[in-house]
Amino acid sequence: MDQLLDQNDLRVRAQGVEELRNIMNSMFDTSRLLPHLLGYISFLCNLLDDVNFKVSTVTLEIFGILVNKLGQGVKPYLKSLMTALTKRLGDNQIVIRQANMKVLMNLMHILTPKPVLSLLGDCLQHRNSRVREEALNVVIASLLTFPSYDFDLGQLCQTIAHTLVDPKRKVRQASLEAFAVLAQAMGAGRLAPLVTAVDSVELSMEGDGVMAAVQARLARRQLPRLNKDGLKRQSHDKPPLKARNTWNDLEDNNDITKSHRLIKGSGGSRDHSPDSGPGAGGSYHLIYLNKLKKERERASLSNTHPGATVPTTDSSGSHSAPVTDRAVILASLAIKLREKLIKCDYTLV
Repeated sequence: MDQLLDQNDLRVRAQGVEELRNIMNSMFDTSRLLPHLLGYISFLCNLLDDVNFKVSTVTLEIFGILVNKLGQGVKPYLKSLMTALTKRLGDNQIVIRQANMKVLMNLMHILTPKPVLSLLGDCLQHRNSRVREEALNVVIASLLTFPSYDFDLGQLCQTIAHTLVDPKRKVRQASLEAFAVLAQAMGAGRLAPLVTAVDSVELSMEGDGVMAAVQARLARRQLPRLNKDGLKRQSHDKPPLKARNTWNDLEDNNDITKSHRLIKGSGGSRDHSPDSGPGAGGSYHLIYLNKLKKERERASLSNTHPGATVPTTDSSGSHSAPVTDRAVILASLAIKLREKLIKCDYTLV
């Protein structure tokens, strides 16, 4: 204990917290700890504020060990634990976020996600946008990990709906991803609670175009994924360069970027392109949904009549060849041009 309270030597405090972790690992009977558990959690909470990175990470490991040791007995102390863990929820260090996520997911495995997410809802109002964003990431991670019957999906929609009009763009982006996962968990034909929640934001919080943005995100039919560290990866995050299909990646990224522009907010970076002007967002999503409809019609025709080609229409209204035939057309034009040049006795370099 004296080592942990030594404010002059970082190494001594790091050694002290590692010894505490070893003691927790070797503890088989937690009954003697229970009368003092609230004070112990408060003590660990103070250690999370330590400027020494090692002390913070090992303290989170101790929280994880404590949760495992207590099992179902952790329920009376859940609120105190959540207060401590959310202090480092939006930390800049990925190792801290990973350790935090691990403890939170462990709590959900023991107590089910519902009570944990209920307490996490307060973080969606936090003044730090990083905390708000990471709270949404925890919601997404839980939805991707646990079965839908472990959640009150309708209530969850209402809880996170206001983040669709958050002042910070990254929070709005995470919110759209959360609604995509919620829609998947609810299933087709059971989206009424989701629509009601989004409508309430659009009507009561001056969120013009929010429903259109959510519809555009759902139309992409792609969900975020969890990486090997248990942290959420956005559905539009780019894979390694060698694995990219450049044209498709750019198109998908453009779609999600423009859907974010539609949602108003005073914070974050602003785009001053023509799409971001007044009223541009609604018209963009109308074009986007029409584009999806035409693509489905072309796909249907291709399945019905193999080998048939359907002309596409560009933004100016003129017709052009399908993307899949452009390479063939260009190759044909190159051959014809070569033949003409040969006839005229020109030499191709």
